[in-house]
Amino acid sequence: MGSLIALLKQYRSELTAVILLMVAVFLMLAVRTGTVTMHSVRGVIIDMVSPIQSLILSPRDAFYGARSWWTGIENLTLENQALRLQLQTLKAERIRTQSLAQENLRLRNLLNMPPKPGFIRLSARVRGESSSAFARSIILDAGTIDGLRRELAVVTPDGLVGRVAHVSQHGALVLTLLDINSRVPVLIQRSRVRGIIAGNNGSSLQMTYVAKGTDVAVEDMIVTSGTGGIFPKGLLVGRVAAIDRGGIDLYQKVTVKPAVRFELLEEVSLLVPEDPERFATAERLAIADDLSQSGGGQP
Repeated sequence: MGSLIALLKQYRSELTAVILLMVAVFLMLAVRTGTVTMHSVRGVIIDMVSPIQSLILSPRDAFYGARSWWTGIENLTLENQALRLQLQTLKAERIRTQSLAQENLRLRNLLNMPPKPGFIRLSARVRGESSSAFARSIILDAGTIDGLRRELAVVTPDGLVGRVAHVSQHGALVLTLLDINSRVPVLIQRSRVRGIIAGNNGSSLQMTYVAKGTDVAVEDMIVTSGTGGIFPKGLLVGRVAAIDRGGIDLYQKVTVKPAVRFELLEEVSLLVPEDPERFATAERLAIADDLSQSGGGQP
C-alpha cells in the first residue's frame, strides 16, 4: 500500500491532468446541445482544459521538433561530406586529364621529329636521374632487350640530350651534355667554326677549342658536326650565351645555353645507326676513350 501511495505522489501532476481531461470530455459528452447555458458551460470547460492539454503536449511537440531539426542537420552534414568527396575526385580527375594531355603532346612531338638518314629511332621514358656534384646523368626504362646499346645518341624535339654510357637488360644510363665527362664535336651553324662542347656539371655548356679571332657571336646556333661516329650531323645543342675573348689563352671562352631543359625531361628518343659497322666503330672509339680517360680532343 505504501508503494502505491508513493507512486501516486510521484505521478501526481500527470494523474491530475488526465483526470481533468477525462472530466472535461465526460461533461462535453453529457451536456445537451442547443441551450445557451450548455454552450456557456462547454466554453468554460474548453477554456480550462486547453492550457492543460497544451502543457501536456508541448514537451512531445518540442521533442519531435528537435529530432526533426537534428535529422536535418545530420542530412546536411552527410550531403556536405559527399559533395567534398566528389569535388576531390573531380580535382584528381582533372589533374590526371591534364597530365595525360601534356604527355600526349610530348609523345606527338617525339613522333613528329624529322627522321635522320641512316638511323632508326627508339623511344624510352626517363625513370630517374643520377645527378650529383660530380655527375649529371639520367636513367631510362629501356635496355638491351629493347634494342639499346652503348653510345647511342639521345635526343628530344628540342635538341641533343647526350649519349648512352651504360646499358643493362632493362635499363640504360645516359651521360647528359651537362656532365663534366661529356664531350661532343660541334660547329657554329652560321660560320661553320668547329669546336668541342664540354659539360661542367652546371646548367650551361662550354664550347672549347674556339681560336681567338674566329667568327662567333652571341645567339649563334650550335649543332653537332657529325664527326666521331656517335652523333649524327646537325643535331641542335644550344645557342651562344656569352663570349670571353680576354686572357692570354689561344682560345676564346664561349658559354653555350643548352637547347634542352634537362630538369623537365620525361621521354626521349634514341638514334640507332642502321649500319652495324658504324655502330661498332662508335663502340670501339668509346672503349678507347674509356681506357685513355682523356675525356675529349680536337674535333
